[in-house]
Amino acid sequence: MSYFYPTAGYAEDQPLARTILATHVLSRGFQLGIAIGLLNSGATFLLKRRSLNTPILLRSAGTGGLIGTGMAGVGLIARMWGREEIEWKDRSWRLRYNSGQVAIDNWSEPTAAIGVLAVASRGLSGSGAGNWRGLVGGAGIGSLVGLMSVGKLTTCLWFDGRAEEAAAFYTSIFKDSKITGRHYYTEAGKEFHGREPGSLMTIEFELNDQKFVGLNGGPNFKFTAAISIMVNCKDQSEIDYYWNKLGEGGDESKRQCGWLVDKFGLSWQIVPNELYRMLDSPEIEKRDRNSGPHFTK
Repeated sequence: MSYFYPTAGYAEDQPLARTILATHVLSRGFQLGIAIGLLNSGATFLLKRRSLNTPILLRSAGTGGLIGTGMAGVGLIARMWGREEIEWKDRSWRLRYNSGQVAIDNWSEPTAAIGVLAVASRGLSGSGAGNWRGLVGGAGIGSLVGLMSVGKLTTCLWFDGRAEEAAAFYTSIFKDSKITGRHYYTEAGKEFHGREPGSLMTIEFELNDQKFVGLNGGPNFKFTAAISIMVNCKDQSEIDYYWNKLGEGGDESKRQCGWLVDKFGLSWQIVPNELYRMLDSPEIEKRDRNSGPHFTK
């Protein structure tokens, strides 16, 4: 379940629904089985004082991965047997629009291949008829490494119909940024959200590798200064750049002490890296003298 699979605008149009859902379930079962296999080897080593070496560890992980994959397949069949095609499409469509799930695959699939190559090139799987389990274990351990490398936190920003405008504004300012996905309202739940089908619901974007979701949720909630995003700057030119760009069109009366409010009402802190060094200074008088102006202007 990666970027190579097609994504439809609406759930009912999602192609390859069964393939996408099956791949997702089997891969997660494989990863869970690998983890259990590793834990089993560790427990055996600690409780029974048996020897533990790399081939044994890899084979145990490989066996666990195969068992986990099989159990996941049985569970999928039991859960989806007799379900209508639209249910397959809906679940697959939601997976395709879940940037976290896609990111996990984009990390864990390449690292799984690296794990196999590492085991094969170094001969770590051992010898004999069962050495293929070591290769499977290498793939699984590599996959887990990729899984753990994915950031788990995403900031959700609530807008009143301006989420796409805000995402375009922010990604035009930060050099390492991109828009990664869009979701749209459908007829489902219209009695609650009141939005026209086909109008933008959420937009996903990244700023300096930080993940954000802009939600067109309506006028119910507003931004406050209790929540702000900090931008750390290496020098005065960066400070001026972000201060001017993010503050463009914002409320100038709310600019103080490195804080500003942009034109969408979101608060930002433009912070020089030097400030942290000043605050960490063991010389109290020097620290107060240097940092004082940052909190009074």
